[in-house]
Amino acid sequence: MGCKNCGEYVSEEVYNWCLDHDMPILCRDCQADYKKQGSPRKPSGYSRGERKKPEPTPQARRLSAALTARGIKNKPEGWDGAKHIDITIDWAALDVEIDGKQHIFDPKQLDADISRTEYSHDDGYATIRYSNDQIDNYCDKIADAIAAVARKRYRELNR
Repeated sequence: MGCKNCGEYVSEEVYNWCLDHDMPILCRDCQADYKKQGSPRKPSGYSRGERKKPEPTPQARRLSAALTARGIKNKPEGWDGAKHIDITIDWAALDVEIDGKQHIFDPKQLDADISRTEYSHDDGYATIRYSNDQIDNYCDKIADAIAAVARKRYRELNR
C-alpha cells in the first residue's frame, strides 16, 4: 500500500495506525503535515488535478479513449487531494475506478476502497467501480453507460 499523498510505501503498522485514527493512509512524513494542518479534508491550496500522474493502466487508457470517442471529456489518473483516480469526469462530478483482483479479495484493500469512495463522496463526487476483466470484455457498453450517466449528472448538477 502506498501513501495517498506522496505514493511512498506504507508499512502494515502505519497503515493500521491510519485506519485506527480515521485518517487517510499516509506515510509518517505526510502524517506530520496532515496533523499540522489540523486534519482538514483537503490540504490548503487544494484542487483536483494537482499531482504528478502515474501511467494509466491499459484498461484505463482504453476506457478513457472510448469515453472521449463518445464526447465525454475526462482525465485519466486524476488527483483529488488524497488519491489518484483512474478516470475523472470533473464536469459531471464522477470518478471511475478500475480495479484489479486485489480489490475483490483483500480485506484491507476493500476497506481502503470504502474510505476512498467516502472521501470522494464528501467532495461531491460519485464513484463507479469496474474490474479490469469487465473493461476488457465490455468496454464499449460500459463507456455507453458512463456517457449516459455523466450527461444525466451534469444536467442534475446544473439545474
